[in-house]
Amino acid sequence: GTVNDRPEWMPDGKHLLFTSNRAGSYEIWTQSVEGSAPAEPFFRLKDSQILEAVVSGDGRTLLYRTGGQGIFYRRLDGDTNVHPIAQGEAAELAPRLSPDGRFVAYSSEETGVAQVFVRPFPSLRERFQVSVDGGTEPVWAPDGRRLFYRRNRLITAATISTSPDLSVTRREELFEGDFVFQSVHAEYDVAPNGNQFLVMQRAESDVQTIVVQNWFGELRQRVARQPNRWAYRLGDATGEPLTA
Repeated sequence: GTVNDRPEWMPDGKHLLFTSNRAGSYEIWTQSVEGSAPAEPFFRLKDSQILEAVVSGDGRTLLYRTGGQGIFYRRLDGDTNVHPIAQGEAAELAPRLSPDGRFVAYSSEETGVAQVFVRPFPSLRERFQVSVDGGTEPVWAPDGRRLFYRRNRLITAATISTSPDLSVTRREELFEGDFVFQSVHAEYDVAPNGNQFLVMQRAESDVQTIVVQNWFGELRQRVARQPNRWAYRLGDATGEPLTA
């Protein structure tokens, strides 16, 4: 396929879930992390593209985002009817279920600025705003007590209380840097201990491209200074051999 991206772990830890356009439109595929078998289609829609998806920890529920239509979920067994989680004119992105499956987090631009929201799942009876000054790419801590999200270059941890109602008891700025982020899907992850992060660092800003002219002449000079070393016969663009 031309594009294969936005990978997520399947609950068994042996397969990846990812989006791919190898069949024409964007669909959800799975593949063994050992590469022992080719990728297989997992879920597709007839009238819309699927731009990202995650599977619940128990392997029974699929959350997915479609092109311009919103975030939805459906069961993978039993009642497979489709249910909306967030659907409106604004962009709704990056759905994530809590480890216990009781809450769903996502980002929305409904207020004019991207913010992170949490709703009880599957009732979806209320919506609570977690971020204050903007937030995208929510990722739950493995214990479900904190929700990480990004604001510009900064990763923040929000401590979530679920009793008696949804609330944030603390917001802590963890770290910042010139990391690679997409906004539409989490480009970082959290280790099982909840204290280590995996992020993609951008290349150093002072990386340069160096062009060397007449490098065959420099090569001859270097070989001439070390006559006891072997010199390879090199060919130029015409195929004629050049010797040092």
